[in-house]
Amino acid sequence: MGKLERRILTKHWGFNTLTIIAIFVYMGLHTWIQLELISLFDAVLKGEVATFLQKIAWLLGFMILFCIAQFVSQTMIAKAIEKMNRALRLQMNRNLANLSHQAFYEEEVGTYVSWQTNDVAQIEEASFERVFDLFSYGATCLFTCLALYSIHYGLLLTAIFSVIVLSFSPMLLKNRMQQNAIHLSKSQEIFTAQIKDTLCGFGVMKNYNLMSLFFEKLQQAGNHVEREKFKFAYRNQKYLFIIMLLNFLAQMACVLVGATLAIFQLISAATVVSLGTISGQFCNAASGFVTTLMSLGAGRAVIAKFDVEEEPLTGCPLEQFEDAIKLENLAYDYDGTEIFSDVNLSFEKGKKYAIVGPSGCGKSTILKIIMRDLEDFSGNVTIDGKDIKAYHPNSIYDHVAYISQETYLFDATIKDNITLFKGDCDEARLANVLEDSALGHEEIILERMNETVGEGGKNLSGGQRQRIAIARALFNQKSVIIMDEGTSALDVENAKLIEEKLLTNKNLTVILVTHHMNDDLKDLFDEVYEMGATA
Repeated sequence: MGKLERRILTKHWGFNTLTIIAIFVYMGLHTWIQLELISLFDAVLKGEVATFLQKIAWLLGFMILFCIAQFVSQTMIAKAIEKMNRALRLQMNRNLANLSHQAFYEEEVGTYVSWQTNDVAQIEEASFERVFDLFSYGATCLFTCLALYSIHYGLLLTAIFSVIVLSFSPMLLKNRMQQNAIHLSKSQEIFTAQIKDTLCGFGVMKNYNLMSLFFEKLQQAGNHVEREKFKFAYRNQKYLFIIMLLNFLAQMACVLVGATLAIFQLISAATVVSLGTISGQFCNAASGFVTTLMSLGAGRAVIAKFDVEEEPLTGCPLEQFEDAIKLENLAYDYDGTEIFSDVNLSFEKGKKYAIVGPSGCGKSTILKIIMRDLEDFSGNVTIDGKDIKAYHPNSIYDHVAYISQETYLFDATIKDNITLFKGDCDEARLANVLEDSALGHEEIILERMNETVGEGGKNLSGGQRQRIAIARALFNQKSVIIMDEGTSALDVENAKLIEEKLLTNKNLTVILVTHHMNDDLKDLFDEVYEMGATA
């Protein structure tokens, strides 16, 4: 058992213990009813009417208690699983939150979606549920063994021998079950990523009349994952077939021993009638116990992916941006291809800068390095004279806002997307921000401030989304605004209006990346850095 699984199981040990006790009570009553049935049949065969009626009354009482115990135990199991799922998601989400920007995007977003959906469901089914199944089967084995012993010790010896035989199979099949679980988990990650990629490309496919390709990609991804799920089920069923066969042989052994004991009048004939049920319960429980051990191994193989806690990001705080951001001898390459080298730039507090140059020269990469979204660069980057890597990334985000041409909006209201879910916000500051981002001139925006924008902001235009991103940065009082073609989706008039407001704001440090410089605004920049194709 891994550390994470042990931590999850023991986190709510008190409630889990009560749940296990409820399971034992439930299974104990179930076995007791079977023994009472033997007494009932004995009374019938002997013609003892009074004893028969007494046993009927007892059985009715036990059955009522049995139904109550079943309801309580199953409800407690469901609640315990909920608690364990919450603990699993807590660990999973904490690990994600502790990732750096670069580490997060090393995986597809679809992979993380698969973790939150497919993997959680698989772990719940193959691990958390199986833990309580293990106790349920164990309790059944215990109580049926006691019942068999109360009938005759020979039946107990037969049962113990059957358990020993059934116990060998998990050791032989455990590794294969784990490999199957890991393979299915990976297939589901790939499927989720492929589906997300295809669905996000719906607009492109539609515009180029490629809906047949869209359909084909969805079908191929779906068919592949369904084949993998079938293979997983088929392989597991092969292993379970072996368990079922051994279970049947063990059950037959108990019945044959019981029949032999009845022939020699060591047990009553009525006992033999019920022995098939009791021995069947025992063998099914023993088989279930073995199968559950295998499933637990498969579940642990998946949960092991999250059994590593990401180290929280560290660094000293950047209390205030006081002086300058400097890049010295900066170089960056991607997959062995040099993007730029020997770059030396300086951005002083309160001043305005533009970085211009053709596509592919590394302008956007420089901005991502300043934001600490990329850390595998060479050279020196300092803020106020201190290495940028010495600062905690969050403290940099406290002062710097990055606005790209691809603005992401949450499926929330316009106001929430600007304030980032600050319910009680400064309405006067919000009004100023709307004016500075040119949103205050659009009545439709003002009227829809409390309406949701749809997934990714689909209910708004590209220009409106970019202005909301600018308003977001201004409202959250960032002192450094970094814009990567941040007004590319705006019309010329609005783009000029917003850029002019930013460039004339004495409290802001502005770094603007663009392909084309607006000649009317050029004089507002303190420095224009030009990068060549190989800069």
